[in-house]
Amino acid sequence: MSLDLIPLETIQQIAQDYGYWSVFLGIMLENMGVPIPGETITLVDGFLAGSGELDYWMVLGSAIAGAVIGDNIGYWIGRNGG
Repeated sequence: MSLDLIPLETIQQIAQDYGYWSVFLGIMLENMGVPIPGETITLVDGFLAGSGELDYWMVLGSAIAGAVIGDNIGYWIGRNGG
């Protein structure tokens, strides 16, 4: 039995199809508390940036923005939801 909920090939396809949005949404949802593989999405997008398909600084900026926004939304949910 495999513990892989989302195969790496699927994550790679999502990263290639959606680019910067995939890392932004992946990190944002992970920091909100949704159990998704945000680090794996970031690694795949970093690999794509290293191979020239994506811009390194845009991947970094998307990850930072997703982390900050996700943390704030998670905090707001916890504060208002109990």
